[in-house]
Amino acid sequence: MAFMPHADAELKQYIKSHSISQIYEALLTGLFVQCPDDPLIFLEEKIKELQNRKIQALLLTKGSHMDLSWDMFITDDFRQSMTKMIGSYLSYLFDLEAGLVLPPEMHEKAYRFHLNSLLKKYFSEWMKYIGNKKRDQIELAQDVIKADTHYVRRKLTVGFYAWIKWMQIKRKQQVLAMEHIRKVNNQRQARLILREWLAVTKEAKTTRVYFERLERGELEIENDILLVAPKDEKDHISNFPWAVSLKIFGYLGVRELIRCAQVCQSWKVITQTSSLWSKINFYPVKTLIKDDDAANILRSYRSSVVHLSLRGCNNIG
Repeated sequence: MAFMPHADAELKQYIKSHSISQIYEALLTGLFVQCPDDPLIFLEEKIKELQNRKIQALLLTKGSHMDLSWDMFITDDFRQSMTKMIGSYLSYLFDLEAGLVLPPEMHEKAYRFHLNSLLKKYFSEWMKYIGNKKRDQIELAQDVIKADTHYVRRKLTVGFYAWIKWMQIKRKQQVLAMEHIRKVNNQRQARLILREWLAVTKEAKTTRVYFERLERGELEIENDILLVAPKDEKDHISNFPWAVSLKIFGYLGVRELIRCAQVCQSWKVITQTSSLWSKINFYPVKTLIKDDDAANILRSYRSSVVHLSLRGCNNIG
């Protein structure tokens, strides 16, 4: 039947006017549904039945039209279990009409296709909506994070600038406090220095007077009066005048003076004269002198020492 859509218009009109498609459909439907043992005899009987119906239609209605249906050759037993058909399959096959009525299967397929298309379209649009919503939520979350970050940074910035101002004020206060403390300290140090200077000046004055008297021999005369050698001594040095004895002992060093102090009471008195200890030189006894010895000597004659030499004394300190 593939040639029918391209068949001649007169042929199509012939098939339509003589109801060829309806007759063919009724015969084939009855044959396929009934499934007779001899299909030729079945077709022959049904064709004769059609002829009789046509004759009756001509006699009753005086026209060539007769009622034809696709299930006219199906018995009532088979007709009850069959679904009613809408339209004509043969009309579709022969393409006799422009506005054809499609079979139910085609309608169902079309409906399912349309329904699936709508479902796909709705699902696609729903997916787009969900995707846009998720994207909007993500963007909103990112904006919230950015806003929180900006707020925190802004808060930190404001706090930092406030802290800088506070630190500047504190530094100014510290500078003023340090200047005040330095000023007070300078004043206190000036007072201490002045007090010490006065004490040093007084001591220097006393020392100067002492050495002036020492140079004039006044202290030796006093020592001569205060430190008198015992009269029972028989050595010559003890019998010399005091100035002569001091002159002799003045040529001795630290070691010799210490040894002479151990000879007798008279020599000990002479060695304790302050003028003999105005110049102390530990260099000749650098390998023998110890910390305790040097400390005792300096402690005893510190007020008389004018010159002190510790050259080469590695054992001291």
